[in-house]
Parts: sequence; structure tokens; C-alpha cells
Amino acid sequence: MKSTGIYSNKKDIIQELISESDDGVVYADYNGLHFTSVFQPIYDRHQQLYAFESLVRIHDENANSVDPSLFFSQIERDATENIVHTLLCGKIHLANFLQSKFNHVKLFINASPSVFKSLANTPEAVERFVQRSYELGSTPCQVVFEITEFLESDLNAIVKGKECLTEYGIETALDDFGTLYSTPKRAMAIKAPYLKLDKSIVTDKNKVTEAVRLAKKIHAITIAEGIEDRSTANMCVDLGVDLFQGYYFCKPLSVSALKSGLHC
Repeated sequence: MKSTGIYSNKKDIIQELISESDDGVVYADYNGLHFTSVFQPIYDRHQQLYAFESLVRIHDENANSVDPSLFFSQIERDATENIVHTLLCGKIHLANFLQSKFNHVKLFINASPSVFKSLANTPEAVERFVQRSYELGSTPCQVVFEITEFLESDLNAIVKGKECLTEYGIETALDDFGTLYSTPKRAMAIKAPYLKLDKSIVTDKNKVTEAVRLAKKIHAITIAEGIEDRSTANMCVDLGVDLFQGYYFCKPLSVSALKSGLHC
């Protein structure tokens, strides 16, 4: 598949890879792999639902589970395949989410820096995404693109991409904050509206305090990921974190669960 065709408004190549089951679940089959959606709730300080993060589940032709993190790390250097799979997952996530009873809240969608800067700096891609959002009954302001943590990144291009998306009302989040490459320097440069604290630091009082302090400087909303117990949740609340996500609150939910109105 040529990358030039991905951005065409005349023919949506990615859309042609997407199907819908008899029970209305949207999925995709591509290169021998089956892609489906699950959604993990994000709650505010009063445990009220604020948003969902969309997550992909991948299975091979023998129905064996494929680790999404490993899969995307393996295709990271192939720009075209990376973009295809990011668009593919984004489309099925959005379509499934908008069928749910929670289609009025925000949806967080992951994108690696290389994909983010390619898509965000290509007007045709952004315009196509916006058009598709409206077709599905959504608005661009419901979507938050998460910039995931990777070594390779052109910071200037990402900043430009973030500004481009902002013009369309699309927000961004810096994911994995506190890991090796998702640093305070990068956070200060990108100034994304959301700062997602990696699960590896949410139990560290000093690191959470530093992250909250930084977020206030750049006027970002903080999200603590990977909360697994009450003590960690209470500590993050006390330290001023804004939003929360993790197994302590709720595990990722199926499309059917969202359609039925369940969010733990």
C-alpha cells in the first residue's frame, strides 16, 4: 500500500479494510491479523466518568493473542505500515465508541511520534479524519491523540503537528510521562493539554509531585495511569492529580459492555 493513497479524500483505502459483525461490532482484518477494540474508563477526582482510552486487541489467524506494544514496536520504522495500522485502529475505535451509551465524553487514541508528526502535518489526513468524525456523528473536539513514548522523534515537527490539530479542535496528550524519553523537557516543548503519568511513577510521591508541578506550568490536565490500589489512588488525589485510570477503577471494557451502558 502506497502512503500517498492513505491520505486520499477520493477513496478511503483504510475504510475498505473495516467490517462490522452481525451484532454491530466494528473490526478490521489486515495482513492475517484481526483487530478489535476495548475501552478503559478515565475518571475525575470524584470518580465521575470523564473519558475513555481506546485500546486495540490483536489476534492472528489461529486466534492467538498478539501483544499490541510488541507489534507496534516492530513496525515503528516502517512509516507506511505504522500509519496504516494507526488509522485502522483509530477508525474502528471511533466507530465502536460512538455506538456506545457514552458517546458524549472524550476518547483518547494512541499514536506514536512518527505517525503523529506525519498525520498531523498532512492537511489531507487531518481533513479526512475530521470529515469521518462528522459522518459518524462525532466532533473533532471529542478526540484526544496520545503521543506515545519512543526514542525517535522530531520535536519541532510534533509541536507543529500539535498546533495544526489544535486548529481543528483536536486535543493532544503526552503519554508515558516519567519514562526514559517522555521527559520534562519534551513536555515543556510540546505543551499538550493533557499529561499522562506513566504507571511506573504513580507510586512515587516525589515524581508525582514533580509531574503535577510541571503540568501546572504548562496548563495541562494530569492523568495518572496504571492505578492498581486504593492507597495509590488516594496519594495521587492528595498530590493534586486531576484524572485517574487503572485496574483499581476499571479494567478495559468490550464494545458490548459499552453498548449496554456498563463502565464499572
